[in-house]
Amino acid sequence: MRLEETSIAINCDKRAVMATIFGIISNMLFLILMFATIYCVFVNPLLLILLLPVLGIAVLLRFLSIRANVTYDYTIADGSFAINKIINNKKRKQIFDFSAQDIIRVTIVTNHISKRKDKKMVICSANDYPPDGKSFILLETKEKLVFIEASDKLIVCLNNKTF
Repeated sequence: MRLEETSIAINCDKRAVMATIFGIISNMLFLILMFATIYCVFVNPLLLILLLPVLGIAVLLRFLSIRANVTYDYTIADGSFAINKIINNKKRKQIFDFSAQDIIRVTIVTNHISKRKDKKMVICSANDYPPDGKSFILLETKEKLVFIEASDKLIVCLNNKTF
């Protein structure tokens, strides 16, 4: 049995545009910083201190451009449940790979805020509220609480541990 689902942000088009804009601005700032650094080295090295805030802004924008467009992919295949993080539709990173024995409990929740402090909480959803046809569920393992958004079909598979 193979089942795949994706957690795509409800406003993913806006996030993709924001990621592109942040990336372009950060590239421009890095280019300006390069020329300003060369100028400061030859004219007045003390002016390099003034470039540090611009460098901080450029690094922050680069970080925001990477984090602005994130989706999660859930796959059930060959007896395992895998969660992959997809950044800017380019980079795929496997976050978790569970077997049926690793999952202790599957619960439907209303939001992904947990009061429990005994286990590490990991949110693997691109949304703050579940889109139509999906629900937030909590997967409890020995070490972690993992929040995902899933359709009824995926919830049934995880509850019955039929993968």
